[in-house]
Amino acid sequence: MLAPSALGDMRPLFMTPCYGGTVTSNFVNSMLALNNALWQNGMQGGVRIRSGESLITRARNEAVAEFLADPHYTHLFWIDADIGFSVDQAMRLLLADHDVVAGVYPIKRFDWPDTLPAGLTRAEFAARYLRYPVNVHDNVSSEIDAEGFMEVSEAPTGFMCIKREAFTRMIEVLPELQYVPDGPPDSPLRNLCYRFFDVMVEPHTNRYLSEDYAFCRRWRDIGGRIFVDTQSQLSHQGIYTYHGDFGASLAASPMTAVGGQI
Repeated sequence: MLAPSALGDMRPLFMTPCYGGTVTSNFVNSMLALNNALWQNGMQGGVRIRSGESLITRARNEAVAEFLADPHYTHLFWIDADIGFSVDQAMRLLLADHDVVAGVYPIKRFDWPDTLPAGLTRAEFAARYLRYPVNVHDNVSSEIDAEGFMEVSEAPTGFMCIKREAFTRMIEVLPELQYVPDGPPDSPLRNLCYRFFDVMVEPHTNRYLSEDYAFCRRWRDIGGRIFVDTQSQLSHQGIYTYHGDFGASLAASPMTAVGGQI
């Protein structure tokens, strides 16, 4: 990982797609703490909450276009409007120095067993029966490095940091992803829209890939790598707030925590 002093040279754009304009309390509290930390570290980052776009693929693609339009920004950092995090969790992704790296939060459900073992604490239950939107396949090693990061095949975009260089590389190698957006022909974003986050059907498996998994697939197809932070402790808020501890789940039940083979 980079030294904390490296944060002063970073200009992350924190981006939240938010169709209905509604955010959760865990997200707001986390963003307030993050904004204060940016100021304390002298980071000239930006925060955008983009509402009004019902199609998540287009929302993400046009958000990337906004990021690309301003060369001031060095990283695009996705944070979904229902994710809670500590400042340290965000800084770890920035300092990890990977092209694409994600924090991992639980899916909004428990994988209940047929028979519940007696005597489990709440933390033990969560560690065993929370599932995370992470997959490991295609001979990815999934070894955890000294800093706590693990390579995966697919990771979610709800808490994901992407370097500018990853997008410029994809534009160079995959120019066919460019599309013409609706809107005024003189829009500054008109020539910057690419289908980075379009869904796809994986050719050799016929799996339907969501926009985040499809992005990971496109990036890996051109030689990129995807990493996740096994020290992630993120919350995912709905009617119930699911508090994740990815490392604890990996230790207690790796086949439940991660899809694919690990």
